[in-house]
Formats: sequence, C-alpha cells, structure tokens
Amino acid sequence: MKSKTSYFNRTLFLGLYKRFWPIFAGYFLTLAAALPMSLGNNLAWWSYNSDGEDLVLSAARQVLNTGYVGGAIISFVFALLVAMAAFSYLYNARSVSMMCSLPIKREGVFISVFTAGLIGMFFANIAVFLISLGVEAFYGAVGLSYLLQWLAMTCLSNVFFFGFATICASFTGHILVLPTIYVVLNFTAAVVESIVSSLMGSFIYGAASYGSIENFRFLSPILEMTLGWRISSLTQELSDGTFIVTDYIYSGWPILFAYAAVGILFSIAAMLLIKRRRMETAGDVVAVSPLKPVFKYCLSLGCALVLGIILFSWVSISGYWGTPLTQIITLLSFMILGGFIGYFAAEMLMQKTLRVFSGENWLRFGIVSLVIIAVMLCGEYDVFGFEKRLPDPSKVSSVSISASGENANLSQPENIQAAIDFHREIIEGKKEIEALLSESYYNQSRYYVDIRYFMEDDSMLYRRYEIQYVEGGTIDNLNELMNLKEAVD
Repeated sequence: MKSKTSYFNRTLFLGLYKRFWPIFAGYFLTLAAALPMSLGNNLAWWSYNSDGEDLVLSAARQVLNTGYVGGAIISFVFALLVAMAAFSYLYNARSVSMMCSLPIKREGVFISVFTAGLIGMFFANIAVFLISLGVEAFYGAVGLSYLLQWLAMTCLSNVFFFGFATICASFTGHILVLPTIYVVLNFTAAVVESIVSSLMGSFIYGAASYGSIENFRFLSPILEMTLGWRISSLTQELSDGTFIVTDYIYSGWPILFAYAAVGILFSIAAMLLIKRRRMETAGDVVAVSPLKPVFKYCLSLGCALVLGIILFSWVSISGYWGTPLTQIITLLSFMILGGFIGYFAAEMLMQKTLRVFSGENWLRFGIVSLVIIAVMLCGEYDVFGFEKRLPDPSKVSSVSISASGENANLSQPENIQAAIDFHREIIEGKKEIEALLSESYYNQSRYYVDIRYFMEDDSMLYRRYEIQYVEGGTIDNLNELMNLKEAVD
C-alpha cells in the first residue's frame, strides 16, 4: 500500500521541544529576567515616590525600552540557537538520510520544525506577557497597551531573526558555519560602511574620516533595531510653566513590520532552497553550489578590506609616514595579502584540502587583486571627480566652516561665493598642501578645516581638509573668511 505523503508531522513538531527544551527554557528565563523580574524590582522602588498615572508611565517607559532593545537582542541570540536545533538534521549525513527516507516531503519536514521553533518562542513571549501583567496589577500600575506593544515588538523580532537564521541554515552544511554566517551578515553592512568611510578619509582628498554607519545601517538589522532611538514622550505644559510627561510613543513600527515581512520571505526562500539542495552536501561549508563563488569572492574581498586596514594601521600607528603614493602602495600590498588569505582560505574550506594552489586559482586570485588595485587607484587619482566637486552657488542656502574650534555660518550670496572660492583654492593646492604635511608631520601649526554646504534641496555636501600654517598661504585666506562681518556677527 502506498504511503501517504505529508506536509506536516506532529512527531517532528513535538520532538523539537523534547530534545531541545533547554533552549526554549533559557529563552523564557532570559525574557523573564529582562521584563517582569526587572520591572517588579523597579516598581517596588518607584511605588515609594509615585503612584497612579506616574507609576504607569514609569512602567511604560521600561516596558517599551525592553521591547525594542532587549527584545531585539534576546531574539537575535535565541533565534540562532533555535535554528541550529531545528535544522541540525541538515548537518549530519546519517540524520539527513533518515529524514529523506520518511514519507514526508522536504517541505513538510521544514514546516514541522520551523513552526515548532517559532511557536515555541511565541509561547514564551505570551507567558512573560502574562507574568508582567500580573506584576503591574500587583503594584496598581497596569499599562495593558504598553505590554501588548512589547509582545508585538518581541514577536516581530522573532519572525525576522528566526527567518534570517533559517535562510543562513539553508546555505551551509556545517552547523558551526551557521552562527558564523548569521553574525557576519548581521554586521557586514555596518562594518563595511565604517571601514570604507574611514578609508576614504585617509586616501581621498577632502573626504571626512568619520567611520559612519548611518547610511546602510538598515542592512545590519540588530544595529538598526537597537541603535535607532524610537521612543518619544508626549508632554503637557502646566499652569506654572513646567512640563509633565503624559505618554510614551514607540514610532518604530514601520521598520519592525518591514523586517518581519523580510523574515517571512527569507523563510519561504529557505524552504525552497532546502527542497532542492543536494542532501549529500551535509558537512560542506557551502551547501548551495551557485553560492560557492559568491562565498569565495566575498571572503576574499572582505579579508582584503578588513585585514588590509588592520595591518596598515599597525605599521602606521606611530604617526604619519611617507608620501601619499607610498601610503597607497603600502595599503595595497596589505590588502592584496588579505585578499590572498581570504581567497585561499575559502578554497581550502570548500575543497576540504590544503592543495588549492593550482594555476586556475592563482589566475582567479590575480583577477581579484586587479579589482582591488583598480578600485584603490580610482579613489587615489579621483577618477569619479569626488575631490574636484564644488557646489553651484545658486543652489546653496548656507555654508558652515569650522576650524580650530571656531565656526562661521554664511548665507549671503557674496559670502557663499567667497567660501566656494576658498574651497577651490584648497582643491587646486592639493599637491603643495600634501607636500607640506609630509615634510612636517610633527609640526603642530596645522588645522582641520570642515566645510559644509547646506543645499536648497535639504542635502549637504561635506568636505574636510588638513592644512599647514604657512604665512601668506591658504591659512591667511581662511582667516579672512572667518572674520567676515556676517561670520563675526
């Protein structure tokens, strides 16, 4: 008699709890410590000095803070642990063969363990919600709407991070690679943006080296969820002129729902990948064949960027040395070394052998090296016109110039033009300015000049320069600009 094919298996569903209940228990206890236990301690203290609405608002602030920060961090950690447990069968040849022999479609196995993992976290969330509600009721500070918001924040975080961990699980055939991929991908965008902005500040004339992670932080979800302050207070003015807080509002719902939707898409994609992957790849670092070159080249370029910057920082930590050309050659050497380590390490991991130094691999690594050299030289020689870019005076609403702790804000058209002319002088004098800096690094008579153009379309053009004091040189023109009547007034 032909066996019926199933898309869900109750035994697999419950088996996850029987085998890995300590993970779910740990998740529950961590949530309990973060919210009801901490909230109870604080309410016991606050109740001596506050009551009624003040106590409710104090509790509300803690509940919302715990939801968007604590909930995200706890979900980040335990979603990974639950995914490692739920999909552990993918990483052992014997267990994956057994699963494939069952009268259950691969989608059925996936749905059974995936729903078990997600529902287990949801039940823990609901239990902590009810306990917290009881704690607030005990102290007469019930804020049901805030607790419901906490529950929603935590569940949405669960959906995203578990979906993200699930698709990471589908990429690899090795259980120890899963957490590595998960953590690296969560921070890649922020780390790369920070390093690239610092690199630009060091080797592109006028670029500000501020290590920002603001532009692409949304691609590093754990940072976006925890660093973006999205809780605001509503205040009311009293008759005596003082203000009191009347409510706390969480405004991060759009980003949370967007992440949750992405988490669902990741989960569906993971199911499709697992459905079609070759199960004999259990134990492989990369289990999906089309992703193997992606892994190799990303690791190579990532190591080139990170290791190159680290090694360059070590050798130049004592201070400025060499000409700009010497520095770029040194950095390129370290980046190529980093790319070499990343490329051949990836090959060794994927091939499971040290014999990877073939002619074909040397050729491919040579292409990677040429890409690194081309990108760096494009930056150094301003192929894209970044260094020479000046704004159209008619589109500038104001200019802010900062130097040696002094600021000048200019908005009159003739003064804006004077600022642009000064900026043009710095650009045209690049070689002379860099030569002076190279010859006298330890001379303290140097200034950092920050120029910010605030455009009419609300954008900003920002440049930063280091200039050497030379009588009759650029610094004199800077002094004239800083002493304009509009700047002084």
